[in-house]
Amino acid sequence: MEGLRVWDKFEKKMYYDEFFIGTDGELYRLLSYNNIDEEKYIVNLLPAKISRYIVMQRSKIKDRCGIPIYELDIIQDQEGTKYKVRYSDEAGFYGLNENNERCNLNTLEKYECVGSDYEEISVH
Repeated sequence: MEGLRVWDKFEKKMYYDEFFIGTDGELYRLLSYNNIDEEKYIVNLLPAKISRYIVMQRSKIKDRCGIPIYELDIIQDQEGTKYKVRYSDEAGFYGLNENNERCNLNTLEKYECVGSDYEEISVH
């Protein structure tokens, strides 16, 4: 499943698009992927202990600099107010500041992604 970013709590390292949630709801790490032909491929998977990782979903939204926004990213508006990106099934993606005020991520041209709880932001 494309669109996951995973923080390894033990290695203190972020992984992009190397993990996915299986149809069984479990987390797996993609070790290798080989195309045999247009319709067949071989995938080598390793079950991952969810307790070791923090899984963050990518939104379909980019900030004003074109950086993809993930759950738990920190975005900042033009006035300097910072919001942590959250996700809920009811509300989708939204920003929440330290005063519990929400921002609408549909207006992200006003915001810049400035970090996350786990690493400095870099383009991936």
